[in-house]
Amino acid sequence: MDTGDLNRPAPLSTSSSTSHSSRNRPRQPRSLPNAVLQTAKELKGRANWEVDAEENHERIHFGRMKHVAAMAKRDRLV
Repeated sequence: MDTGDLNRPAPLSTSSSTSHSSRNRPRQPRSLPNAVLQTAKELKGRANWEVDAEENHERIHFGRMKHVAAMAKRDRLV
């Protein structure tokens, strides 16, 4: 048995398999959607502390909601 074949890299895919895979895959858009660009512009125009304050508010709000849900679950079990 010739062991030279085991050390050789795998052959590149043929053109027929490449065209087949690209035909089934939808094309990716070249640019970001307008909604993403608009959000990026809004964030860029705001100061860092404003962005941090909004993220902090969301984190606290969802933390409270988890706490309320946990207390309600505890009350049902007791």
